[in-house]
Amino acid sequence: VRHLAAYSGGPLDRVPKDDSTEVIAEYVRDGECRAAATAKRFANGGLALWLRGSNSFRIEKHAHFPSAFDRREFFAVETLFLELLARFGYAIRFEKEGIELPDPRCTLRVSGNAFYFAGFGADVTARQSFRFPDGAPVFTGSDLVLKDNFARYNVERAVNRECRIFVSGGDSVISCREDISLMPGVKRRIQLRNLDNVRVVFRPETGHVESVRFTKGGRDGAKLTLDEPQICKSELVYDGFGPKYITENFTGNLLISWGEEN
Repeated sequence: VRHLAAYSGGPLDRVPKDDSTEVIAEYVRDGECRAAATAKRFANGGLALWLRGSNSFRIEKHAHFPSAFDRREFFAVETLFLELLARFGYAIRFEKEGIELPDPRCTLRVSGNAFYFAGFGADVTARQSFRFPDGAPVFTGSDLVLKDNFARYNVERAVNRECRIFVSGGDSVISCREDISLMPGVKRRIQLRNLDNVRVVFRPETGHVESVRFTKGGRDGAKLTLDEPQICKSELVYDGFGPKYITENFTGNLLISWGEEN
């Protein structure tokens, strides 16, 4: 690690206060250790994570932009943030052709009971994999490889996608497309193809929870009304984000529809 205090909020001088703090990573020099990342659990089940980061760049005299350190020589401390994020159940991995190539940039936000992913790929030969507490995220309008409960995507140059569906279970190549609503009273439809014994979690739009229907996907799925019988049983539960439907052990194509009115 190369740490320049002037660009990284001062020196590396933090040590754990007591043995109740778990040291996840630390800086070591000449036999002396300083905390880089720590975790502390509380009696009520809570978890607090702390990161003493370091900016892996320098700014040359009279330069307008920073120059990144060579990753083949220096570890990028910023990547520790992903390890800490995984402690909360949000695991993100990048696969690149070379360690010196830039990581994809990605952001995640929640609105209307859906997750929204926005990203930029400076290197589109890379791949990115995600696993969240609800399962592997399925971005609307995309294809993914479900492997070991991670959703693997090819990096795109620029992307902004909605995610209301999460899957886990059998490995497969899954396609997710928004279908036409077509029938009166239907607001939206999302179709999943090639599911293989997976657990499906669907987060409905706020105010449209009761109108959600799960029917068989296929070419004629858009012709179905909301009165059609559902093909699977789903459990409606609530968490800190909002309502979600959980369907277990589903195989085949699944069409999720909901109405303009609840």
